[in-house]
Parts: sequence; C-alpha cells; structure tokens
Amino acid sequence: MRGQTAIDEFRRALDAAVLDASSWRVVCDKLAAVFGGIGTCFVPIEPELRGPWLVHSESLTGIIQEYVGAGWHKRDFRQTCVSIARERGYATDLDIASPETLRSHPYYADLMRRHGLGIFIGIHLRIGERDWIAAVQRPLKSDPPDAALLAPVQILRNDLMQAARSAYLVGMPKLETWVANFDEDDRGSILLAKNGGVIKINAAAELLLARVGTHTGGVVTLREARSDKDLQYLISAGCNLQLGQAMPPPLVVAAGPGEVLVFEMFRAPAALRHFSLDVAGLMMIRRGQVPIQNVADQLSKRFGLSFAEIRVARGVGDGLRPRDMAETFGLAEGTVRQQLKAVLRKSGVHSQSQLAALVSRLG
Repeated sequence: MRGQTAIDEFRRALDAAVLDASSWRVVCDKLAAVFGGIGTCFVPIEPELRGPWLVHSESLTGIIQEYVGAGWHKRDFRQTCVSIARERGYATDLDIASPETLRSHPYYADLMRRHGLGIFIGIHLRIGERDWIAAVQRPLKSDPPDAALLAPVQILRNDLMQAARSAYLVGMPKLETWVANFDEDDRGSILLAKNGGVIKINAAAELLLARVGTHTGGVVTLREARSDKDLQYLISAGCNLQLGQAMPPPLVVAAGPGEVLVFEMFRAPAALRHFSLDVAGLMMIRRGQVPIQNVADQLSKRFGLSFAEIRVARGVGDGLRPRDMAETFGLAEGTVRQQLKAVLRKSGVHSQSQLAALVSRLG
C-alpha cells in the first residue's frame, strides 16, 4: 500500500501511539507500508543500548533475534550512515555501500540477504537526549529507493518526532504513578532499564542491598556467587519478557540468622513501555523470615507439585541426572523426563541448574 492512503493510516497509528505505547508496533507496520517495506525497527544509535527489547514489526522478529543473538548489533555496517542521517534526516544503504559491497559484505550476504531484506531507509529521530534510527527494511528484490519514494521522508520524520515526544510527555507521569504504587517505607525499589541497568534506586533498597550485595556503576550484584547468578537471570528475564512468558519467581537470599531478603521483579505495563523510554520494570526488595516448612511442603504449596514431581525436583537438587533417578525410582527414563518437564513449567524456571538453585534456597 502506497500513497496518501498509507500516509493517512500511518498518522492515525501515531495518534493512537501517543496514548498507548503498545501501539508503536502498529506504527512500525504503517511506516513500512508507506515506503514499500517489510517492516520497521526503532534502533538507538548506541550499539550497547540495542537488545531484544527493540520495538519492531512482527515481520522482523526473526532477523532481530539473530541481529542481537549473534552480535550483529555490535558490528552493524549501517552504523556508518548515522552521521548522514543526522545531517540530511535520512540515509539509505546506497549512501554507504557500493553495489559490490551490497553483494559481498558479510552484513548483507550473511544476515540481510538470508532474511530476504534489501536496501533500507533509515530515518533519523531526536527524542529527548537520544538519537534513534527508524529503520524501514525493504524486500531484497525491490528497486532502489528513488526521489519519488523518498519525497515524504522529511514530513513523516517530523510527524514521528512530534508523536514520540508527546508520547514521552504523556508516559512519564503515568510511569511515576505506577512506581509510586509500590512505595512502602520498609521495601526497597529499583527501577530498571531494558538492558537491566539501574535507573533509580531508593534509600530503602540501598540499605537492604548493602547487607548482601552492592550497586556499582548502574549494576546490582550479590556477594554470593550462586545467588548473584540467579539475580542476574531474574533481572535479565524480567526486563526482557516476551509476550506470553511468565515472570520468574522471586529470589530468596539469606541475609543473616533467621532472616532472608526477597527480590521480586514487576514488569512495566505495556501501555508505558514507549520505545524511547528506557524503563523495563521494577525490582522490589523486602525482608522475610526463613520458612519453617520443609522442602517438600514448600514445593507442594508454592508450585503445586505432586509427590512424584517433588521427588524429581529434590533429585535434581541432589545433583542426580534423569537416568540416575530412573534407576533409583524404578521408572523409565522417559517418565522421569516428563515429570522433570512438568516441574520446570510449574516452578517457572527454565533449566535443571536453575531448579537445583531453587531447591537449594528452599532447603
């Protein structure tokens, strides 16, 4: 879809996105439609700020996963077009690459081409103190963008920046209200960015954290190695939840005789996660008492595990493999693996090592 109809639909999507941050995915689709693209992704110009949280069209999910997972975001050939986009308002691959480069450079040959993507149009946006590129990805076999196709770039760029700035102004008070809902004198709160870094930490969190760890350079760490590994998983998973995924369970850390600290993640509501806002979620820290129930009782009451599943969970905690447990329990190895799969699902952990850590904490 091209022409004025596509532009009108794009502007309607922008109006919706000002009030609802989850609508920016629709903006991605509508912007791509204006330029005959497959999809759009909003990319910060700083490579270290790129991750799986990038707002993008669903059609680009596969390449975004590889772009981040395989480290292409740290060696993005298109980074060289940023200065051009800043000066002119937009840039394309043709500004930085010859036809031979487009055919042979690994970025294009090993990444873009395999996903059926060709020349992109990168629209520069300045929002607050950060620069972004709205990267419109066009099909591999599409014609190079000509003057007629690029004609509306500057007008749509202004529309984009105005809507994004309005969304930022609308979103910040809502975000502050959401954070205030968690405020209690005896609980610590740490506002976290999409990359897991600390945006804001309150005084209560500083005091509680000092008992078991530290907050240095925007990073929260725990002194005990296993607990710190579990905390980093909680932060990373909590800040990067995909649609339909469950939040990991709270982390319980020993803080002294008879006392524990509980670390719990809360995901920022979708309506507040505007692409230009760094906020991903909030981590709460509260005091707790060492539970008096034994491990089996806790596994049953907290996660609804059956007797057979509790037996498997405790076996994992003791370092047993499914094969070992099958021999010990007199079961087929396939049966043990099915029970283990149910334990992982019910307890909200994703690996045997995480399950072992959970059982250890409960014990």
